[in-house]
Amino acid sequence: MLKPQDILAILKVHSWEKTTWTYSTLAQSLGMSASEVHGALSRCAAAGLYDGENRRILTQALLEFLVHGLRYVFYAQPGPLSRGLPTAHSAEPLKSKLIASPSEVYVWPDPQGVVRGQAIAPLYRSVP
Repeated sequence: MLKPQDILAILKVHSWEKTTWTYSTLAQSLGMSASEVHGALSRCAAAGLYDGENRRILTQALLEFLVHGLRYVFYAQPGPLSRGLPTAHSAEPLKSKLIASPSEVYVWPDPQGVVRGQAIAPLYRSVP
């Protein structure tokens, strides 16, 4: 079963497509351990999103999952009002492109944040 960090790992591999990477460098860039990254890519391979033998992303399968499945598997549940960093449609570039009620502000909780809104937990703790 996929975990939230699996999505981060496979997207990082995708962003480093032309770069030679190791589990250690990938882990360091994501704020994870090398074993977590290895496990994440193993789960992505089992789900048919990644070819571990050739270290290649199965682009069509990943795109289909991101567009049609991600929001159902890792759905967001707005929490209580909190101080934090704007996210989703409350942050740029979406904020200036979408019309949303000023009362519908979503934030990643952070005590040093300058915006108050409904708390949304990040996909993985190292993401913000």
